Amino acid sequence: MSSSNSSRLFKSVTRFGSLSALSGLSRLSPTETSRKAFKKKMAEKMMELRGVPMKLGQLFSMGSEDEAQIYRDALNTIEPIPESEVKLLISSRFTDFWDKYALCGEKAIAASIAQVYKVKDQSGSCWALKWRYPDMEKTLNLDVNLIGKMGKLASQFKDHFSPEAFHNVLQKELIRELDFRQEYEVLSLFYYKFRAHEGIIVPKPGELLDDSLFLSQWEEGLELNAFLEVANKEQIR
Repeated sequence: MSSSNSSRLFKSVTRFGSLSALSGLSRLSPTETSRKAFKKKMAEKMMELRGVPMKLGQLFSMGSEDEAQIYRDALNTIEPIPESEVKLLISSRFTDFWDKYALCGEKAIAASIAQVYKVKDQSGSCWALKWRYPDMEKTLNLDVNLIGKMGKLASQFKDHFSPEAFHNVLQKELIRELDFRQEYEVLSLFYYKFRAHEGIIVPKPGELLDDSLFLSQWEEGLELNAFLEVANKEQIR
């Protein structure tokens, strides 16, 4: 095993160890208040780790029960990778990118495998820049294997998934999501199919630079968390 792979494995085991401990405490705590407190810490740690843990947190946030609200709240705690670091990483691969586009000064939206920025081109048009985190394929494969080997943590997640669905959703689907060329093709298909329909808004595809970075027209809308909260309130009524 190379030194870089060994370092990545050591860091992942350390991070997942703390997540596994929080999972156990959330189950064994003697009071409902303390159980909720540990679940809250666990949800926030999942978002901090990104990758598979954050993707699971996003899935768990889509329910209507109290536990789903814990994950929705945790999604609001995510801090994106600093702009300066992202600009350097992008310019190291696409040297003229920042000659054509400029950041709009809005906070990036951080997700499980990527971040989204609002940028402007030289004409003033606004675009959503989706940038994949470096080395995500190795990270995702490692995440899935580590979660499966940590008994307490795996049992916590398998309350929501059967063993077969657990590996299918996390490994096959997430690895497929890593290739932004597929997402870009689907976006293009939907855009040209529905652009004549006034009631359906699909962002216009922009530049596809490679499988880790592409642009689409910026469209204002509700964040997923806000949408879910509104949907749940309507469901209660």
